[in-house]
Amino acid sequence: MLITMEDISEGGCRLKTAIPLPVGQRATLSWKIGEEKEIIADVEVVWRFDATRPEAEMGRSPGMGVRILKVHKGIEDLRKFMFAVQNAGTIAGDALPGHSSPGGH
Repeated sequence: MLITMEDISEGGCRLKTAIPLPVGQRATLSWKIGEEKEIIADVEVVWRFDATRPEAEMGRSPGMGVRILKVHKGIEDLRKFMFAVQNAGTIAGDALPGHSSPGGH
């Protein structure tokens, strides 16, 4: 599943996805920076926006905001990454709750 990550900070990020998780849902998010640097973090959904809401008609993309609870792997790489892209826009990549293989849940 392709998820686009936006507005990343050490506290959380916005994930654009057609199927956002429910508010309060916890998951493990895994993504790669480049080809070698993997980040694994526990997150909690703090807000969600889906295509059934009236705002969708105004062109807003479905997605969810997640708070980063704990980084299990790659905290230093994550900090360098955030520093490099802060205020630089959008980063796209494979990011799935639980793991980073295509077609997850």
